[in-house]
Amino acid sequence: MGAINTYGQSIRKWPEKDSLFIKFQGPTESSILESIQLANEVAARHGATGFETAKDQKEAEALWVDRKNVYYAGLSLNPGCKSWPTDVW
Repeated sequence: MGAINTYGQSIRKWPEKDSLFIKFQGPTESSILESIQLANEVAARHGATGFETAKDQKEAEALWVDRKNVYYAGLSLNPGCKSWPTDVW
């Protein structure tokens, strides 16, 4: 998260702690809310703090931009380095 803050592309300053970005999708708003509630409960059982969700579409898009900028933020820490990006499907 420090790398994202230093990279300077985010509209917010992130707490410099371990973080996990999750995008919730589903067929209905209630199914999405249920998934968020379950994820929050699981995270809390494992000692997570600061569970946050986007308040609106603009904030959701900003969060996803930050998630995607993690790659570039990491590269910016070591000029000239190379990376092999992957994603989870």
